[in-house]
Amino acid sequence: MPEGPEVEAIRRSLAPRLEGKSLALIRNTALRMRYEPKVELHLKNLGCIQELRRHGKVLAVVCSKPTLLFRLGMSGTLLWREAKMPRPKHAHWTLQLRPTVPDHPSKASCDRRQDQQDAEQRTYLDFVDPRRFGGIEDVESFSTWREHSNLGPDGLHLEEREYPQRIKTMMRSGRSVKAILLDQNWIAGIGNIYASEILFRAHVHPARPGNTLSEHECLSILREIKPMLCKAADHDGTSFATHKTPSGKRGENENYLYVFQRDGDACPRCSEERNSYILRLNQGGRSSYYCSGCQF
Repeated sequence: MPEGPEVEAIRRSLAPRLEGKSLALIRNTALRMRYEPKVELHLKNLGCIQELRRHGKVLAVVCSKPTLLFRLGMSGTLLWREAKMPRPKHAHWTLQLRPTVPDHPSKASCDRRQDQQDAEQRTYLDFVDPRRFGGIEDVESFSTWREHSNLGPDGLHLEEREYPQRIKTMMRSGRSVKAILLDQNWIAGIGNIYASEILFRAHVHPARPGNTLSEHECLSILREIKPMLCKAADHDGTSFATHKTPSGKRGENENYLYVFQRDGDACPRCSEERNSYILRLNQGGRSSYYCSGCQF
């Protein structure tokens, strides 16, 4: 599943090419997705794209009319395509982009813009989602949606002033610390990969109940979240399965992981001292990875 860093890598890649362009949406299939727009968007001109924003795992395309929320679900991604190229399989939506033309351009400007438009009209952005757990929603504005959503603060922008409330929630919870990290209402953007990585860096066992943690241990976890997620976004995310940047490039963060899917490997931190190895633990149908020698 694309997590906060993967969606942020997509946002960074798309923003320079989308912002300022006019957008029309094309629906390619009648298959229902988990998230659907409230109004008919097929072939609708949505006006100028003002900016691309993100909160947690949700990508927002802010247009002059509605704001579109792209939820990538388990297997979604956005991929560039030239018009002469075949549309990829499982491309449920296509974004058609055109340059925004001023209301009263000069003739020369019109000619140049028409040439540019003809060239750029042949470029599309496909929303590909084989498993259809993602989708598109339309909302009035990003800020209004964010205000009324139940999502916690964004992990890539987590601030110290938000620590006390997060610590209080952790220390009152009987859930495992791994489950708390995955709760998007606590902090948005952390998924299975980065929960294991954060807990390894903080020396905390993933099965520890929150109410057994000390304030110092909670603080250690919180301090690892932003650096871990930002580093992953800088490496274009982690591509174990379907994640790709819009240009089709795989993320490189797999090369920088400490424990995720490293079960059987020597612990990179304490193996020489304790002869310890990375172990795998099933938690609620998901795999957690940890070191038995230095995570307590």
